[in-house]
Amino acid sequence: MMRAPSRGFTLIEVIIALAILAIALAATGRATHGTADSSATLKTKLFAGWVAQNRLAELQLADKLPDKGERSGEAEQGALRYLWKESVTQTKNAAILRVEISVSGANAPEYVAARLVGYLTDVPAISAGAAGTPNPDNQQNPGDPNNPGAPAPENESTPGPTDGQPVPSGNQ
Repeated sequence: MMRAPSRGFTLIEVIIALAILAIALAATGRATHGTADSSATLKTKLFAGWVAQNRLAELQLADKLPDKGERSGEAEQGALRYLWKESVTQTKNAAILRVEISVSGANAPEYVAARLVGYLTDVPAISAGAAGTPNPDNQQNPGDPNNPGAPAPENESTPGPTDGQPVPSGNQ
């Protein structure tokens, strides 16, 4: 009497299938870990950049320019602690200082997560009455195409010498 072949998987086939499944799961785990790790790194870099920008804004809004040299401090951003270091140096222009700010996470101070370079000056801003600003009185001057908002001159005639001297010509 002949036996019918049994149906099902052999032990070898089951072992090969489990090995393939284990390799696939390990690859998926590595990919998930890599994604989570890069997400944390991006978060650290983003917040460190904000810390650097905030520090530069503080320097720009200060009443006086900072002293030249190096300083360091701590800041918190997004419930994370960061360490910042700034270096203030003189540029070739005596009115301008160069500021370099480096920020690292408090848990990894040797790794610079963000670096920002900015410039500071104590030159006053252009006043509201400077050329190119709108005329506050909204007066129109149709006679001056270069500055239509400027007030019209009181005397439209060409100005002449005030001391009786002749006007020199350019053909002498």
